[in-house]
Amino acid sequence: MRDSHLQLAVLALSNRDLLQAWSPPVAPVTLKRHQQHLITSLALGELLQRFRIGHLSVGKLTVKLDGHFRGEIAREQWEREGLGWRRTMEAGDRRDGVFVRLVDESYRAAVAAGPASALLEFQDRPDRP
Repeated sequence: MRDSHLQLAVLALSNRDLLQAWSPPVAPVTLKRHQQHLITSLALGELLQRFRIGHLSVGKLTVKLDGHFRGEIAREQWEREGLGWRRTMEAGDRRDGVFVRLVDESYRAAVAAGPASALLEFQDRPDRP
């Protein structure tokens, strides 16, 4: 199951037409930003799977989510797609409900804490010569 999802993601991220067919944006956005939102959504999906099977405790998941929402792209993705995630998780089991509640709480805490971390291009990173 995970392999087929990964194959779809690779196909979608490598082809603009396939990306729009598999994961159309919920509102107008540039292709690059849509790809970035898809990556953050896939990252959340990975956290969800690890949480479902017990590889992430509530505490560890919260730490991961706090880091996830430091960035502006993850915040934008949740603003745009959070409703869809909520609706899907509400149709799931108890762990899905806990997951989406923790995501919402981490997102709200990050927004309340202030602006997202600025994006740095790799060549502009201060830790690189």
